[in-house]
Amino acid sequence: MKDFRDYLQAHKQLRESTIDNYERQLSFYFHWLKEEGRKAEEISYNDLLAFLSHCNKKGLSYQHCGRLLTVIRHYFFYLLYQ
Repeated sequence: MKDFRDYLQAHKQLRESTIDNYERQLSFYFHWLKEEGRKAEEISYNDLLAFLSHCNKKGLSYQHCGRLLTVIRHYFFYLLYQ
């Protein structure tokens, strides 16, 4: 996770508090991946739809789900950067 933090600081120029929030939100996503037996590097569009359905069932607002997708998008850009 430290490498992802470094990427966010260097390439996205985000504040520490924003990066802390990103890490918390990403851990929610990673927890779901683990429950589903999936790896972040192998996720498909349909998997993302299933994740959004999971968020909806948890009662998360559309705004919160949108923020989660933003964090996931940054994480995928980070993986491509690697």
